Amino acid sequence: YCGGRNEGTYRVSLGNKTCQDVLLCPGDSKNEYVELELLCDGINSCEVENDICTISRDIPSINTSAVIKSCAVRDLCESMQESENLTCNIQEFKSPAGNAFGVRTKINVPTSKVTCSSQFGEYYVFLSCMGLCLNSTCPLQNTPLDYDSCPGQYPDRIHTLANNSALTFVTMSDEGEYENAHFQCDNKKCVHYSQVCNLVDDCGDLSDERLCTNHLVCEHTKNRTDVKEHLISHSQKCDGRFDCFDLSDECNLSCGKEILANWALKLN
Repeated sequence: YCGGRNEGTYRVSLGNKTCQDVLLCPGDSKNEYVELELLCDGINSCEVENDICTISRDIPSINTSAVIKSCAVRDLCESMQESENLTCNIQEFKSPAGNAFGVRTKINVPTSKVTCSSQFGEYYVFLSCMGLCLNSTCPLQNTPLDYDSCPGQYPDRIHTLANNSALTFVTMSDEGEYENAHFQCDNKKCVHYSQVCNLVDDCGDLSDERLCTNHLVCEHTKNRTDVKEHLISHSQKCDGRFDCFDLSDECNLSCGKEILANWALKLN
C-alpha cells in the first residue's frame, strides 16, 4: 500500500502498475477495494458504495416508473416539470415491435412534443417511442421478443401472439395487468422499461443506455474498454458540483463561473 489505513485516502500498487486512488471496502479482511474510476457506476461493489455516492455526490432525484391511475392508466403528465402548461390526453401505447395480444397500455401523455432530456425510465421510453420527444430517439427494438427470450428470467411468463404472427410472452404486473414492458439487452438479459435510460447500467453492457439522449458521458470514460462509461444527467453539468472524477462536467468551455461581480471565468 502507498499510504496507511489511518489516512483519509488510500493508494494501492498492483505489481508494476503505478499507485491508484481507491476506496477501501470497510471491515474487509481481504483488503478489497474499488478503483475511483469504477466508483458510483450503479454497481454496489463494496456494499457501502451506493450510500457513499448518494451522500458525496449530487445524485439527481428522478422518476422512472409512471404512476398508475384508475383504469390502469399510466400518468406521465402529473409529475413532469412542465405539467402546469401541458395539455394531456389518454392514448394507447403502440410499441415499435407491435402489440402483444392481451396487452393494452393506456397512458396520459402530452398532446404536443416536450423536451425529454430530463425524463428517465418509463417516462423516456413511452414519450420517445410515441414520438412525443423533441430530438430524442426511441430505444426499443422494432421486432417483438421471442417466446424464449430472456433465458432464466420471468418463470411465470405467459405465451401469446405479437402482431397476430409471432409467438412472444407477457408477464403479470403488480397491478394485475398483463404487460410486455421488457427490454432485451445486447447480452440477452432483459430489464423493465423503468430501468431503460435511467443513468444506470442495468444490463451490464450499457445497451439499456446507449441509444438514450438524456445523459452525458464523463470525458475520462469515453471510448475506453477498461472502464465503464460514467453517465450523468444534463442537469448535473455546470451545476457547481463535480460529478465526473475528471471534473469535466464543470471544467469545460460551456460552464461559466462568476468570480467577481459581473466577471466570469470559463474553465478549460
